[in-house]
Amino acid sequence: MFKVRRISAITVVVAATLATVVAPVHASEQPTKAPAVKTCYGDAKYFTTYSGTPPFYPARGTYLRVRGIACNDINVKLNVAADARVCTRAKCYGWVSAPKGSWKVIFKNSVKNYEFYMQFSRSTSGLHAD
Repeated sequence: MFKVRRISAITVVVAATLATVVAPVHASEQPTKAPAVKTCYGDAKYFTTYSGTPPFYPARGTYLRVRGIACNDINVKLNVAADARVCTRAKCYGWVSAPKGSWKVIFKNSVKNYEFYMQFSRSTSGLHAD
């Protein structure tokens, strides 16, 4: 009889423990979702250069605008290594060697809404983030 009580007591303790672990969380206790955080590279856009001497992006006569979402620089991640530079309406800045497959800053301290285009030493494609 002692063994039966002991097993019954253990069963009650285990059942009570499982009930607290498996019990549903009330709506007021559920964690709230944090707002989505924009990241520099997470908001990157795909591009392919246009033919020209040198190849460029975007199309001739058009400009990209610095979005300034999470980057303070203009970055590229190329599918084919190339030298790259940023040009504005006023001038083109220095060439930067951009390797294949990794992010490279090609212009530092960009200003939100500033218009620019990119030139490359060869035809390429990849991602740009600003």
